[in-house]
Amino acid sequence: MRGLRGSMEVFENLRQVYRYLKDEWKVSERTIYNHQKEGKIRPDKDGKYPLKAVQKYARTWLKPKELALRVDDEELRRTREKLELALREEQVKIAKLKRQREEGLLIPRADFELELAARAGVLMAGFEAMINEKAGEIIELVEGNTEKLADLIRFLHDAYGELMNEYATTREFHVMFVNEV
Repeated sequence: MRGLRGSMEVFENLRQVYRYLKDEWKVSERTIYNHQKEGKIRPDKDGKYPLKAVQKYARTWLKPKELALRVDDEELRRTREKLELALREEQVKIAKLKRQREEGLLIPRADFELELAARAGVLMAGFEAMINEKAGEIIELVEGNTEKLADLIRFLHDAYGELMNEYATTREFHVMFVNEV
């Protein structure tokens, strides 16, 4: 390499080429070596890199730093816009859920689970009450006679249907949970 930046005519190696290009072009030393392997930049017959060949290489294969910065800024702007859009969409979802909760269309999970547990308790109590209340009718119905099995099954299905219809209503049930020790 002879002289300073403006007066260089020949570069001895790729490291010197890199040092020359790095201030104005978006490039890494590794990129230059890869480009040399790909034949994008070639030494002359003496194994050196003439300034004109280096400049042509840069114009052909590299981006000016200014342009690279503008491209990076544009990519950053697009990324920021995508993130802002995603954030707005998430805020809309949250607002919809909040409104639905305020309108009574949603209930907290804990309340739902308590409601479900309460209804299961009502169903269990209903089965137990049915057994206790209907035991006498069951005994009378079959009179200990196994030939009346079909009548017993029909009776139990009817009693079960009544219980499930009562359970399936939208009315509120009040269930007391007692901690047993």
